[in-house]
Amino acid sequence: MHKKKSFLTIILLVAVIIVTLVALSSCDLFGDSQEEEKDLKVELYSVSQSSDFAVDNEKKTVDFAVSVTSEKFSLSRISFRNNSEIVFKAYSDKELTKEIENEVTLSVGENIFYIQAWHKDAPSEKVTYTVTVTKPVAHVHSFGQWTVVTEATCTEDGLQERVCECGEKESEVVEAKGHTFGEWTTTVEPTCADGEKKRVCSDCGHVEKEVIEAVSEHTYGEWTVVTSATCTEKGYTGDTYCSDCNTKLQDGTEIAMLAHTESDWMTGDSEHWKECTVCHKDIDGTRGAHNKDLTVPGQAPTCTEPGFSEAKKCSVCDKIVEASNQVPATGHSMTFTDAKAATCTEYGNSAYYYCSNCSKYFSDGAGNNEIAANSWVINKLPHNYQNGYCTVCGVAEPKDNYPQAYIYLNDSFHGIVGLAGAMVPQPHIQDAVGTYRDAQYEWHVCSVCGYVFGKTEIANEEVIITEPEEIVIEEPVQSGDSDEDSSADSAQDVTVSEPNPVTSVTVGAGSLLAAIAGLTLMALRKRSK
Repeated sequence: MHKKKSFLTIILLVAVIIVTLVALSSCDLFGDSQEEEKDLKVELYSVSQSSDFAVDNEKKTVDFAVSVTSEKFSLSRISFRNNSEIVFKAYSDKELTKEIENEVTLSVGENIFYIQAWHKDAPSEKVTYTVTVTKPVAHVHSFGQWTVVTEATCTEDGLQERVCECGEKESEVVEAKGHTFGEWTTTVEPTCADGEKKRVCSDCGHVEKEVIEAVSEHTYGEWTVVTSATCTEKGYTGDTYCSDCNTKLQDGTEIAMLAHTESDWMTGDSEHWKECTVCHKDIDGTRGAHNKDLTVPGQAPTCTEPGFSEAKKCSVCDKIVEASNQVPATGHSMTFTDAKAATCTEYGNSAYYYCSNCSKYFSDGAGNNEIAANSWVINKLPHNYQNGYCTVCGVAEPKDNYPQAYIYLNDSFHGIVGLAGAMVPQPHIQDAVGTYRDAQYEWHVCSVCGYVFGKTEIANEEVIITEPEEIVIEEPVQSGDSDEDSSADSAQDVTVSEPNPVTSVTVGAGSLLAAIAGLTLMALRKRSK
């Protein structure tokens, strides 16, 4: 049993060894096949810029020719198959001891050098080529006879050429022959202007002319204005010509441009300028941007008319650059005064409206019908006197037989004529209305004499007249036989009150009776007459 196991072990070892040897053998075979597949051949393929190229890769020879003018041959012109894999060096001797660096110097005839090349992966397998470069002998031309290509004329050169047996051409210029002129003939006789003569070439017909000098002096004409000057172009006076032969004798002169005619300021949205009214070009230095240096005052709105805010305008051209905005009308602010009937002691009034915004008076609440101040005043009613007193207010009836007459003296005083005809000056006293007014004047009326005084021109201002105070005449106290009635001179005084100015006129009761008596006496005398 032990021997069987040993035998099996030996068999297994032998098998392992055989497998290993087979594997190693296969690896060697694979490696050899790889090396056989890679091309390590060295074959010269071409030489650039050469002619008559011939290569024999078996004999390892290369033959080619270069041009006559070639002085050097660069080794970089040689190419191999698989050129990037090939390394080579050049030598001038067959023993490969004298290496050529970059180029071979050529002489006429055959030039031989040697190349040793190898594959970079097989540096030991070197191949040597014999290279023969032929530089031909320079050609010496042998030209034939000249042949005319272009005939020469009197004024232009011609051309001739000749050809070498190698085909090379040589050209040569044939100089122009020049004119062959005949005799001079006069074409224009000279006067104050130059004359002219000519001659003609017999070959080409070319005409040559010459001036014959004048035989007399020119007569100068007047300057002629050919072009008038404008504000954009200069003018020209014109040339001077001989009045006999019309020959130009003298050039004219320039006329300076006219000045531009400035317009008023022209304006656009953002700038202003002035332009010439003739040519409409900008006046230099006038074009510029608007400023906002000037302020245009606004206007407050009224009750019926809208106002507007202030605006800005340019101080240069006066253009409004910031427009004003409209401010709506304020509308009336009315205060209503109801109608009131007049009595014998108080003035009445019709209904009216007063606007506190515009200080005007109106008969309607809409403010459509303006009325004058105090036009609504209704005069007092007359007293209804019975038995010496008013039945409405109880005031005593005034006496209408005062011995007085009133004379207008001036704008401040009236005169009172007494019993003896004496005149006593007294100041005017405003009546109850106070101030009268129309569209142009205002005035007062004296409540005593009835004359107009204080008439002055007004400046369209409203005057509000307050209701005047009542004129009160106090009746003397009536009594019987009391001690207080014993003397007429001690009677009660009568006081008259006026609104503006407030003036009191005091008349003694005794004097009043005396004045009445005097007037009565005067009336009796007139009757008796």
